[in-house]
Amino acid sequence: MSKLHLVGAGRVGKTLAYLLQQQGVQIGGIVCRHFAHAQQAATWLQQGHACADLTALAQLPPASSVLLATPDDAIAEQCLALVQHGIIRPNMVVWHVSGACSSALLAPAQAAGAVVASAHPIRSFADVEQAITQFAGTAFALEGMPQALAWLTPKIQAIGGQPFELTGDKRLYHAACCVASNYAVALADFALQLAHQAGLSPETARHILQPLASQSLSNAFQLGPSAALTGPIMRGDIDTVRQHLSALISVKEQQRYQVLGQVALELAAPRLSPAIYAELHTLLSAVHKP
Repeated sequence: MSKLHLVGAGRVGKTLAYLLQQQGVQIGGIVCRHFAHAQQAATWLQQGHACADLTALAQLPPASSVLLATPDDAIAEQCLALVQHGIIRPNMVVWHVSGACSSALLAPAQAAGAVVASAHPIRSFADVEQAITQFAGTAFALEGMPQALAWLTPKIQAIGGQPFELTGDKRLYHAACCVASNYAVALADFALQLAHQAGLSPETARHILQPLASQSLSNAFQLGPSAALTGPIMRGDIDTVRQHLSALISVKEQQRYQVLGQVALELAAPRLSPAIYAELHTLLSAVHKP
């Protein structure tokens, strides 16, 4: 039976540990920055031995793999500590789930004879229970040593993931994920704030804007952003854009609207006359007094 040590039991670590456990992977040691969190994770998983630190983890029977589900800036430090405590063994699979960082952070483990990789699940983990129930079909970006990928790929497929090998710049890949996920949330917050200022209740604002945002995003990914773009900038409706800017109550809000408007303007440019484009560009670049 495959055994996994878990270092970092946040939402991602707990979700993956649970799903792997359901496919027969035994959870060995669980290490967290705070021991109470490791205890909570072991209780929730109903398996695994909570460890106060890596020294305690080293006293447990060896595992066939180690998952580092820590914050990105702790991965390299924790990997080195795992090696120094003798936890990393030859042919062990050591992997992390960072979207921005490559398996190069695991170089000390590789030097100790382990095979290393990164496996980034492309989904939001705002809620563990929801992530578990909706996990099927989640894409996974994999990169690393072939032996590690050969071990990870069937494991990820077994829990419902759809792995693919990432060969390009992982930093840009992760930036794309952040824009699609985190910045979409920030955009939704901006829209809800404006709706609130217009006198809509939070419930009404969510009710009317959620379908609009969802359909627009769906169109962008299905039809392409240029074809999906609608609204006053696409139509060249200069007066409407001017009215929007005059209604915004703070310079910060105006600047947010203008930055987003400039992105939309570049998408709309092929369909606008040079004169309309130039006037909109000026409008979206100038400073306006609320």
